[in-house]
Amino acid sequence: MDGTGRRSEAICARVGIACK
Repeated sequence: MDGTGRRSEAICARVGIACK
């Protein structure tokens, strides 16, 4: 579930999920 990449990374870090 990644949209742009950097934005997803920020969201992942904020939510606390493993997006990588």
